[in-house]
Amino acid sequence: MRANDEELEHGRFFAVIAYLGILSLVAIIFKKSNNFAVFHGKQGLILFIWEVGALVVSIIPVVGSLILGVSLLVCFIFSIMGIVQAWLGVYWKLPGALGRWAEQLEL
Repeated sequence: MRANDEELEHGRFFAVIAYLGILSLVAIIFKKSNNFAVFHGKQGLILFIWEVGALVVSIIPVVGSLILGVSLLVCFIFSIMGIVQAWLGVYWKLPGALGRWAEQLEL
């Protein structure tokens, strides 16, 4: 589904930066009235939470560093995909449970 022109005009920048770690909060806080920016902000927040969780798990010897590496790679790929879709003005949902969790976030 594509965003309408007005949503896209006022929310594209915020939707794009939403996939850059903690900047997802900027989209959520400063563009509360823009559904497009908030949609991508919630997804970016889910990815950021996953990255922080992987960082915490990385303290486990051997397995932790493997989990961290795989998690950061997957989050990087999803972030690039999200940035491209946000720039194109598309409501793109993260695969699997991640997308459902983002939709269920009440902020």
